[in-house]
Amino acid sequence: MVNEDTFQVMRDHPYFQDEFAAVDSGFPKFAAVNEETQSLYFRGERTYLEIFGPKNKFNEPVGKVGIGFSVEKVGGLDWVEKQLKLQTDVKFERILRRWDFETETPVNWYHAVYRDFPADSKIVWWFSEYHSDFFPSLFPHRVFDQPDISRQTFLVERFDSKRELINLLGCALVMEAESALVMAGDLTRAGFERQIRDDGGVDLVGCDFFVSLVPADSTIPVGLMSIKFERQTKLDEPVRIGFLEHLTVRRNSPKHGWIDLTPR
Repeated sequence: MVNEDTFQVMRDHPYFQDEFAAVDSGFPKFAAVNEETQSLYFRGERTYLEIFGPKNKFNEPVGKVGIGFSVEKVGGLDWVEKQLKLQTDVKFERILRRWDFETETPVNWYHAVYRDFPADSKIVWWFSEYHSDFFPSLFPHRVFDQPDISRQTFLVERFDSKRELINLLGCALVMEAESALVMAGDLTRAGFERQIRDDGGVDLVGCDFFVSLVPADSTIPVGLMSIKFERQTKLDEPVRIGFLEHLTVRRNSPKHGWIDLTPR
């Protein structure tokens, strides 16, 4: 969730509208963005970025960050859940969410495993698995010879290969020490590799995504600091685009870029 100034830029600026990625206002209609929109979904090939405005329908506060990790093999979440629940002093919940809007009959949508976070948590995360019933219901015009729960299958009709974004590769989060230890523990159990940086921070490296944990201090508050993405290379493009003091796009290599969102 971002403040109004940031959201307006990411909703209305020609770069985010026409160049960065295919963008819509969300599932199931994938409706076009307009001046009333309070949720932006920037679609990559296998990953997508959600940006909510301050008047979002979930009533979540500005500055809150949520990260969803998903498995791509049927039953993969069972293993993740088992590893997480080795922590016998921590409560994890598992739910099966059903797609029960705009359908005559509710359809199995996804499983999710998540912690019971305090209500005031600024950074939360969860693990999910699409149900094998979901894609045949969402895409009745396609033929599925076997169960398919991959993110790429979900995104294939939304991804625009002519835009800059290919995929999200990772993010940097500013976190208090205690919360950072909790997140590092969960991701390590879920299969991420933990790497200690020279500055005392921690990198958690998965098979196709990483999370860098940056210690919070008096100069920078808890929150999302930056997002790394794989990008299409275009000729004669600027190396840096500054939109606001706290919102910048950096193209630091022909294949990679960063969105910097200074926590506020």
